Amino acid sequence: MLTPAEAEILIARHLRPFPREHCPLAAAHGRVLLDPVRADRDLPPFDRVTMDGYAIRSAAWAAGTRSFRVERLQAAGMRAFSLGEPADACIEVMTGSVLPAGADCVVPYEETGREGTRIVVREGAEGIVPGASVHRRGSDHRAGDEIVAAGKRLGGREIAVAAACGKSAATTSDSGNGGATTAAAPAETMTPAASGPAGDVVWSTYRETNSVDPIYAFDYPENTAITLMCESLLQQNADGSISTDGLAESVDTTDPLKMVITLRDGVKFWDGTPLTSADVVYSLGRARDAKLGGFYSNAFARVKSIDATAGKTVTITL
Repeated sequence: MLTPAEAEILIARHLRPFPREHCPLAAAHGRVLLDPVRADRDLPPFDRVTMDGYAIRSAAWAAGTRSFRVERLQAAGMRAFSLGEPADACIEVMTGSVLPAGADCVVPYEETGREGTRIVVREGAEGIVPGASVHRRGSDHRAGDEIVAAGKRLGGREIAVAAACGKSAATTSDSGNGGATTAAAPAETMTPAASGPAGDVVWSTYRETNSVDPIYAFDYPENTAITLMCESLLQQNADGSISTDGLAESVDTTDPLKMVITLRDGVKFWDGTPLTSADVVYSLGRARDAKLGGFYSNAFARVKSIDATAGKTVTITL
């Protein structure tokens, strides 16, 4: 006679594993994950602002500074700026944006008063210390950390996490429930070149997009859709330098008050219409126009003009 424990061991020795399949995430609900999902990067991937307010140096506050000069606005999705050297420098920041280089905390709007380009932090404000209102890079997970363990039955939350980590498919088993799926190749780190019409495109966002107009794109759903649909004019590298891997062929900032952008040859819209410097002026002009109610008009506060100049160039003058 076998004991229950001995019987379990004997049964386990004769169990055949369920087949492994690379299952598209769209068909993976209810299946069992066989390979863990790991973070593809630090999460969050940067020091992320968690409150609307002003980014400052906490040491300046500790030293007695209460009035600060607002240098610029930094919203979610914008490139990271650097805080100026003066002790009273600050940058207005929005929830979800990158913490500006040189700043180490955020003072919420509720703790300040503003007049023009200066703010005053109320004397009784508390918690102005390094890391205040900042979600530190990698504080949730470091790149490579296991987020969803093997053996987990996949539901909506697990599938959303896998998609957020860059997966299009997962190695799963149907655990004997008879679920039929269409096998797919393992997720790749790079998307191959298109070989024909894409058909339907599905994005995993936490809500519906409100608009695909770039000037109204503030939150993740809109920015996700627009960055997949449109190419950028310029790009900022991790070290803060500007690269011309987008629609611009080159950028000249020899004059500190001017940025001269030269467009790349052969760029066309979806309908085949060539891109012109006038198109760029129109697009930037809409973002700059506060009357349209766009989110980024404050970022153009110091811009005097945006003009289509010689040939394929656009000149932005401060």
